[in-house]
Amino acid sequence: MIHVNDLIDRFCKKSGFVRDKLSDKTADNIKSVNVFVIFGEMASVALFSKTVYPVICKSNDHYNIVLSWNGFEVLFEGIDEFWNLGSSHDVLSFYRKANGIDNNSKNINVILRSLNEVFSNVHTPVEYFDFFKTCVEEKFYNIYRDVNIVFPNLLSNLYIPQLLLEKTIKMPNKKIVIMPFNSYLHWQDGKQHLVFHDEMSYVDLFKNLLAKNYGIICVQNDLTYDLSKNISEENIFFLKESNIQKIITIIHHIGFYLDFFANSAFLGYLAQANTFCVTERNNWFNNKKQQELELFRSNYNCKNYFSFMRSNNSNTYLDNNYFYGIIKHMDEFYKNYILEKKNVIKHKQVNFNDIIGISRSPFHGKYIKVKRVTNNA
Repeated sequence: MIHVNDLIDRFCKKSGFVRDKLSDKTADNIKSVNVFVIFGEMASVALFSKTVYPVICKSNDHYNIVLSWNGFEVLFEGIDEFWNLGSSHDVLSFYRKANGIDNNSKNINVILRSLNEVFSNVHTPVEYFDFFKTCVEEKFYNIYRDVNIVFPNLLSNLYIPQLLLEKTIKMPNKKIVIMPFNSYLHWQDGKQHLVFHDEMSYVDLFKNLLAKNYGIICVQNDLTYDLSKNISEENIFFLKESNIQKIITIIHHIGFYLDFFANSAFLGYLAQANTFCVTERNNWFNNKKQQELELFRSNYNCKNYFSFMRSNNSNTYLDNNYFYGIIKHMDEFYKNYILEKKNVIKHKQVNFNDIIGISRSPFHGKYIKVKRVTNNA
């Protein structure tokens, strides 16, 4: 008789999944194994993992496996195993089909068919739509009004590449971490869409930041552009990394994260670092991003700058004007936050009463009364 562990191992090798065993627990039989398949948009996956998953999905009586994006294992507290796609799948095209915690790619059907041939308990995001789609739904917080948010553990500085530590010493005092994600979240026709980010916008942003004496730590992986091909400057350090735990450790060490229309501010929040978020107003309010901020808020500062994602324009004057306002507000934010490290929190209790109603409605123009001017000429 094949042992469950051997069966799992054979399945992962056959499917091309990378298996990471995270606990000492063993599965007694195949029916005790729960497999959660979650290939949603990254910020939604992070929020789901810290709210609905530990309350609704996780069962101590089962052997729990999460199959998701490479590097996301630290987000799911207490799982027994984490699987990722490895190098056998086209991750980028797969990710572009993400919608909230769900994914509309044909790859999902192939993966689920394969899983259901072996495992009895395969779970998909559809099962939890009453509680979470793109954010936490009313049915969830009406039942589970209080949630305990567990922050991912930050690693020791020993895990930060020595070359990065040496490089940052020589950089200007103002240093930021940014990830040039190749997709961004856009709200249109009453729903969210993952659309292509403008690669040259990042290049222009970097050039403007360098001109304002910023040092840039650019973290890249399968979901980002490789900007090292487009720009090479003394005060930029390019680092390839997918592991969320290592990424947030680096962000915490630097102390400042810039989210440029990438819907990635959650990395700065979970890293417990000062976070400056450039985003579209419609995206922020319609996707209820205030939930994410309030649930993940720590002792560090966060600031939004509402703008529009602009198409690449070869006119340098327009480019500089576009980035002038962003960097001006970043400068003010950078000056105002306290440089010394603040206490890192491990977890916090949050009541949804403190979140509901905080978000205000999207901005709309309104008529104003203007004094009538008479022409006496």
